[in-house]
Amino acid sequence: MTGQDPSRVSMRIVQLAARTLPSRHRLRYEGEFIAELYGMARTDQLRHAMQILAYALLLRAALHSAPATIGEEAVSHLPAIPLTCRLNLRHKWRMFSTEDGSNHYWVCAICDRKKSDGTSSLRGGIGYP
Repeated sequence: MTGQDPSRVSMRIVQLAARTLPSRHRLRYEGEFIAELYGMARTDQLRHAMQILAYALLLRAALHSAPATIGEEAVSHLPAIPLTCRLNLRHKWRMFSTEDGSNHYWVCAICDRKKSDGTSSLRGGIGYP
């Protein structure tokens, strides 16, 4: 009989294969692998699922060595914010003013955190007035 939904056994094998992949790719490939099983006869589903499992480690290696996509490159090249700034322990404050010069505000030179006046609950650090 052809054109059946995926069997439980075939789906479990495909899910096992997807678990070997890097975490950011797992859901995508698991969905694609399961979608491929639809419409196949049960024996073809099982054969296809076993082939996916057999080549899962090769796919894993290919995904690790593949160049990053544009979005991944953008995220990976973001400068890391030092722990002292993230925990609000120390900042390197610099004073700036608006274009018309009427208002002054402070900006951390490291993490770009802003505050509107010279008094703040933030702990001062290097360069704090």
